[in-house]
Formats: sequence, C-alpha cells, structure tokens
Amino acid sequence: MANANVSALPPDLLHLIATELAARLDFPTLYNYICASKQIASSGAVNALYRVSHDSPLKAGGSEDLPLAEQDLIKRKWSILWRTIILSTFGETLYPYAKHLRVLDLRDLGDLLDDDKFRQGPIEKHFFSGTLQQFYLTITPAVKIGTRSRPRLRLDTQNIISAIGDAITRHAPLLDGLTEPKLADNLTTALTTWAPRLTYLRRLDLWDGRALADDRIRNLLHVHCPHLDSLRMYHWSASDADQHLAAFISGMQPNKLVEFENLSHCNIGIETCLALNTHGASLRTLKLALAADGVLALGNLQGCSLLEILSIDSLGPTPDLKAAQNDIYLEIIAWLKTCTHLESISFANLPSAPDLLIAVLLNEEIKLRSLAIKSSEGFAYLAKDHRIFHDSLANQQTLEALLLSADAEGAGFDDLQALNDTLCSLKGLRTLHLYRVSDYYNDTYLNALAVNLLALEELYIGGLSYTDDIWTSVAGLQNMRSLTFEGFSAFTETGLLTYIDSLSATNRGLVLSIDRAETETAIPEEGQDRVRQALADKIPGSRFQYALARDPNVQDFDSDDSD
Repeated sequence: MANANVSALPPDLLHLIATELAARLDFPTLYNYICASKQIASSGAVNALYRVSHDSPLKAGGSEDLPLAEQDLIKRKWSILWRTIILSTFGETLYPYAKHLRVLDLRDLGDLLDDDKFRQGPIEKHFFSGTLQQFYLTITPAVKIGTRSRPRLRLDTQNIISAIGDAITRHAPLLDGLTEPKLADNLTTALTTWAPRLTYLRRLDLWDGRALADDRIRNLLHVHCPHLDSLRMYHWSASDADQHLAAFISGMQPNKLVEFENLSHCNIGIETCLALNTHGASLRTLKLALAADGVLALGNLQGCSLLEILSIDSLGPTPDLKAAQNDIYLEIIAWLKTCTHLESISFANLPSAPDLLIAVLLNEEIKLRSLAIKSSEGFAYLAKDHRIFHDSLANQQTLEALLLSADAEGAGFDDLQALNDTLCSLKGLRTLHLYRVSDYYNDTYLNALAVNLLALEELYIGGLSYTDDIWTSVAGLQNMRSLTFEGFSAFTETGLLTYIDSLSATNRGLVLSIDRAETETAIPEEGQDRVRQALADKIPGSRFQYALARDPNVQDFDSDDSD
C-alpha cells in the first residue's frame, strides 16, 4: 500500500523532498527515504545522499566522546562508505554512487587509512577485499639496527590514495571540491592527470601548496577549471612560494576568486597581496596566516575592499606597527576603512590589533556581526592601554559574537568598569569569550553582564572569584548552551542544583564547565555526580565538567625548599 501511494506521487515532488533533506543534512531520514522504495531512490534521492556525503557524520570516524562500541560501529560504517564509493567506479554497486559526488575528500580517506582501529582489525581486511585488493599497496619499514624481529608491512597510504583518487575522478564528472591528504603532496603529481577531468572544480584544498609551483599544473587548472573560486592551503615551505602563488592567482580570470585561506607558513608577502587585488571585485573571504614580512605587506591589499570575512593570524613575533612601522600601520588602516562590507573580522597574535580596529569600529558604514582578538602567551595587548578600543566596541551594536584576549595586568577599577559597561551595551551578543581580559572580574561584573545580555548562548569567562551569588542572574539567560567559568570559583552543590532547577527546554544541550574551582570549597566527587545527574535529568544531552584550580594531592613548594 505504501509503495502504491508513492507511485501516485510525481517524480518531481519525490526529488524535491530528497533535495530538502539533503540541504538539512538529515542523513538518517534521507537514508530511510531511499529504502522506502526503488522509485524514490531513482527519483533523485540517491543522488542527493551522495551529493552531500562529504558532510556525513561518519566522516573522520565520528566523535571520540561516544562509547567505544559505538565508535567501532561508526568506523566500520566510515570504511563501508568509502568502499562503496570506490566499488561504484567498477560498476559493482546497485547505483553509480561516484557519479553523484560533489566533493572528493581525500584528506578524510587518508584519515581512515591511518586510523588505528582501521589498521588493527578486520576492517582493513574487508576494505581491501575483492576488487579493492588491487589498492592494497604496502611498504616495508627499514629494519632498525639490533632488531631481530621482522618489521610489519605498512600501508603505502600515499600511493593508495593516489590510485583510488584516480579511479574516482574518472567516474565523478560533477566534482566541485577536492582536498589533499594531511602530511602529503599527492596533488603535486596527480593534478597533471586529474585537472582535465575536473571541469566543474570550484574548491581546491591543498595540504602542501607546492603543486602550484609547477607551470604545467597552474596552466592546466587555468584552462580546465574555469569555475575555481576557492583556494585553501595548509603550508608551503619554499622560499619562492610567494612568487609562484602570485603567478597562479594573477593567472586566473580576473575577479573570479571568492575565498582564499592559508593556515600555516606559506611565505606569503607583497606579490601575493598584489595578485589578490586582481580579484578585488569578487573576493569575499580572506584568511591569512602570515610571518612578519607578510604582515608588513597587508597595506598592499587596497583593491580588496568588498571583503565580508577577514582573518589575519601572525605566525611569529610581529612589531607594534603603530610604534615601529607607522607608515605601514597607516596604510593598513586606510585599507580597512574602505572594507565597508565587513561582517566578521579576526586578528590573532597581532599586538597592533586593537589600534587597527578602532577605525573599523567607528566607521558607521561597517556593521560587524563577529569580532575576535586572539593571542598566545606573550602576544596579548595590555587592556589598560586600550581604553579607546574598548569604548569603540559600543559603536558596533550589530555584534553577535565577541572574543577578546588581553592582558589585564595593571587594569584598575575604571578600566574594568568601562570595559564591562561597553559589553553590557552590546545587547545582541550571543557568544562572548573573555580570555585573561576578565582576570580581575568578580560576581558584580558577571551579574551585570547576565542582566544585560539576555540573548547570550555561549559564555567563556575568567575571573578572580565567583560564588553562588551569580546564579540568580545567570538563570535569566534562557538560551544558554555553553557556560564556562575559567576563573576561580567557590560554587556549592546547593547553588549549582538551584541553577539547574531553573533551566528549561531552551537550554537544550547545555555544557556547564567549571575549570578552576577553589580547593578549599571543592565539591566532593559524590556531590559532583549528583549535580551531573540532576543536569542530565533536567536537560537531556547536557554535560557537567568540574576541575580544581590546583590538585590537592600535589604539594606546593616554595623556592626556599629546593635545598
């Protein structure tokens, strides 16, 4: 009867349902939808499932937070997903799954082949059985001097991935995304063969950028991949990387690149920055990880004024541009002031970040939704010296996410109060992370934040001392999903249970973390268990994490005791 009802529905409607389920990444429902009937599967549902398979929750083997038995099951399913896709290129599956792929995530395949559970059990044996036996390539590790035992064969992961990738790219004509495995440079050679097949390629994610140092690969990508508009790479160690990267970017069709990102050292400098200007009318996302020379080249990005997302991560010691390189500092400010479409901006380990951002914050045309200043130890700005920056934050009432990492050393009452007043004025904040900048906060400051920022969903805050006096105001944050106290706290079991009792369904999935509880007022293990159980009973899927500021079993020693 069910199949008869399905037959009465037009194929277009069945296709639309599958498309909507895929857009929602609702894999369980989409899978069951396919299993309901052959007509549904053939009306675009199989296509839809494999079109978004790169976003499957099976990728990367699932979460390590799951029970071990469930982890094993997910890893089996993970291997089966890849095996099924590969087998489809040989016509040994019910449907041609590879034909529907949009993203070939070879990085995920590499993670599977390197996974311990994959290598140490029957999963590997099943994966390489039958037709896939041809991909079982191994290498023999070198024998260590003095070792009698024979070394165990090891998977030749790099050549396996290249062989599988070659098979899939022959049968996946609609691929628009390609990722390179970690710690490998497969694409340095593979792209000479694959590029002519990738006529719909839009996103290229390289682990090692040196593939673009090859003139042949650059030309092949320019000729055969005219839709390429997103380039991402992890690293590129060559000293001439800047010149080769600039040659590739400037050789693309003008105003084609929409997204560019590098994650680690790529020796990006003036030439790449100038080349990016040739895409000034199209570039919307720019995320750069730069050494000192690259930071000094930022003033050459004057043509990139339509950015919506900007992230600058300094990879090493960078001078205070305002004090040491004032001309460059002013050039960068002049560029940032023209970026009136910015919605998200992030600076990391850049001492000049607060000063550079003042002009952005005060520009009435710019409406930021997200702002972050991140810093590692030794790179944080001094909060007490940047009152103007903190005051300027109030001009961006559109902010929904704010992350500040600063050194609170020397900050007085006026500095703390001014910062907190500004934060309280940002009524639209949903996410607030305060690293070290709130080191001298106490109940008074947190209560003010909780009373004013009623839209908060995520709060990470340090502090000098927090007590149960904050729970009444924090209970008013009805959308809170993640609450982390990184500062010292003296919460009691009673106080926590009172807070938990005030929670409602809008706090679904709440993660409550107390990272530095005072040892003198520590909640005993059995009390922690009661709090944890109460939270789980009240809000299914929630978690409670509790850690002491200092392990009471580790004795403190003064320097005088070292003798």
